[in-house]
Amino acid sequence: MARLRLASYSFTGTGLALLPLTGIATYHLGVWDNGRMIWLITSLVGTVAIVLACTMMRNRIMAYLLVSFFISDALAATRVAELPFVWYFVLLTVLATILGLILRLNAKLVPTGLREGLVESSRIFVPVTAAVVFFFVSNMSFLEVGVVFAIMSVYALVFFTLDNKLDYYIQLRIYPLLAVIYFCIELHNLPLLFAFLFLAVLLSNTLAALLCYPIIMQRKGYDQNGAPA
Repeated sequence: MARLRLASYSFTGTGLALLPLTGIATYHLGVWDNGRMIWLITSLVGTVAIVLACTMMRNRIMAYLLVSFFISDALAATRVAELPFVWYFVLLTVLATILGLILRLNAKLVPTGLREGLVESSRIFVPVTAAVVFFFVSNMSFLEVGVVFAIMSVYALVFFTLDNKLDYYIQLRIYPLLAVIYFCIELHNLPLLFAFLFLAVLLSNTLAALLCYPIIMQRKGYDQNGAPA
């Protein structure tokens, strides 16, 4: 049985490796000249195939392959929609949030490799994306930035209920406030002075989060790292 299991992993991996090659051949042979759509379709087909493989095999290597297909899905979707590159990370945030909801409902449905790959890496790329959007991205409207931070607010809420970590708590305090700020600026066209006032409120809110988190965790019976005391 062990040898048959290893053989099944090999055949599955070979079949998945042929999917991108099929897309490349479709483009270069002139069957279809829309390279972005070919990329998206082959990536989505591969995602469905590897989800089925992960469901049946429960193999960590397959789970890591699924992470790569998720990344490909997000990147291909942003290219098809001709969105700025930052939306690639926003789509990954949406995927991480969906996986977090699945973890909340039934952790056994999410393979270990997938949890370690996409969910844990989101602790890095979500705050980095938020900082990039806030400080460096200038070609997005206030409404678009508000949508980004609203998505990140849901992400922070889901994962704080899962892990009770300090970084999730700080993000949960920051992202909703930023979303409200940008929605208000978009709807009422507030002057720049109010934006600086909102920034002061944001900084004070972050400071309050840092000061209040240890007290909240102590009352809940957790230490400052989110582990049971």
